[in-house]
Amino acid sequence: MTKLDRRASAGRLLARGSASLGALAILAACGGGGGGEATPATPAPTTLSITSDTTATASAGAPVRLHAADANSTSTPAWTLAGPGSLSATTGADITYTPPDAESLTEAATAVVTASADGVSKQIAIAVAVGSVAGQHWDLRHAQSAAGVSNGHFMAADYVGGRYLAVSTTGDLLASADGQAWASTSLGTAAWPDSPRYFSGAAMASAASGRIVVAGFVPTDNGGATPAVLYSDDGVAWNVASEPQDMFANVVINDGTRFLAFANDGVYTSQDGSAWTLLSRFMVQNGQWITQAAHGQGLYVVVGHGGLAATSPDAVHWTVAPLVLDSGQSTAPLDLSGVVPMGNRFVAVAANGHVATSTDGQHWSASASATQQPLHAIAISTQGELVAVGDQGATETSVDAIHWTLRSSPSPATMTDVVFANGAFMAVGEDSVIQMSSH
Repeated sequence: MTKLDRRASAGRLLARGSASLGALAILAACGGGGGGEATPATPAPTTLSITSDTTATASAGAPVRLHAADANSTSTPAWTLAGPGSLSATTGADITYTPPDAESLTEAATAVVTASADGVSKQIAIAVAVGSVAGQHWDLRHAQSAAGVSNGHFMAADYVGGRYLAVSTTGDLLASADGQAWASTSLGTAAWPDSPRYFSGAAMASAASGRIVVAGFVPTDNGGATPAVLYSDDGVAWNVASEPQDMFANVVINDGTRFLAFANDGVYTSQDGSAWTLLSRFMVQNGQWITQAAHGQGLYVVVGHGGLAATSPDAVHWTVAPLVLDSGQSTAPLDLSGVVPMGNRFVAVAANGHVATSTDGQHWSASASATQQPLHAIAISTQGELVAVGDQGATETSVDAIHWTLRSSPSPATMTDVVFANGAFMAVGEDSVIQMSSH
């Protein structure tokens, strides 16, 4: 082989070697040839799931807890709702669904809650039935008989010792354990057994001990009247309290430690209802008189006709804050007739059908309710449901003191008082009417 032939052969070998090295480089860059990085694994599928306390509830029912979980993802779930009710949050692993209030749901519905994460969505359906709140439906429990037998007009109601109580202008005290069967006691006979008197009841209150106090008056021979306060531990045996001769009490309450009686000339107090003393002077203006009082948030609030509104931290020192209702270009006194504490505010009803609210008892704002009939009393349930009653059987309810719903009453009688106890509202009024409403 000549030198020329050997050079040609060497050139061909070098070319083949370069080609092989280039191929190896390409294989290495592509991860081939058994070397380099491994091929990424396929992501695990999303396993989103939803769990809940229940899948059935009712309007005004308890909130439903919801939880979204995905073992293969760290993404935060997003939530949406289709249907009645509301969600506590739109993102997060744990949220709650709150059913609608009883006022806004008139027929059964379904709330569909959806959780989404990493492009995957899961749903849960919650059946929402129409719930019932106390105050929506009323039953007549007592009334003047067809023969005309009457217990007079009921002025005050209470619940003491497992019994519903109602006191009337004729001095009758009606008591019932179930709100169906009523037993009547004549207070004028029970308190003055040796010489029965006509006693007209005006106000009633009770203590946790079971002591009942009824304030009223006894007519005199000269056409006048003298005040009288009676007390009892069982509603059957009654005693006459010792009291100042001018203590004509319009309202009696118990603040948890003592009884307080409110008259137009002052505030009177008694530890157990048997002996009363003047606590503070409370002089109203001409055309004003006290209609109701309440205690809550460490504050006493008194309301009445003629724009009367007053507050006190101790029932001794009072701040009077005349209350007026703006009406076009003029202002007119707002005659408040009932008041009750509700959370961090007080709610009062008025003789013109309005409702007024205040956080301090001095600054009030008024709004129209569901009726234009005069309202006389208001009560609140343990769930925060409000019931107001008034003339011609007017009965309305609210859960926020702003939006009111008119309810059907079984009697057209004017209702004078309403209380909530033992899971039910009881309203009393003229013509011996007693009506009740429960959940």
